Amino acid sequence: MITPRSFPSVPDLSHVQFFVLESLMVCPLSTKQLRSELHGVGWARSKPTFHELTKRLEERGLIHGFFERKFVGYFVIRERHYEITTAGVRAYHEAQAFYSNGAEQRVR
Repeated sequence: MITPRSFPSVPDLSHVQFFVLESLMVCPLSTKQLRSELHGVGWARSKPTFHELTKRLEERGLIHGFFERKFVGYFVIRERHYEITTAGVRAYHEAQAFYSNGAEQRVR
């Protein structure tokens, strides 16, 4: 019989937050790139909803947002980028372990 103690604690991440962390595991992404990744998996929300999502992840210390300068012709624009933090990597691996171990335990 499986006891509740054999499972890691339930992650405090939504599936969308988990996907954002997973997307940022490889390299930092711009707002446009990250929104495109989310749109590719069917999460097509408004810009304010996206910014609320990233704001919450930043407030929890799971991602870090920063601006990079980009030249467009003679103009300089600032483009927002996001990168995963050490705490974000830890939260990602904990969530991944929870869902992986839970599936293994149920199959046995």
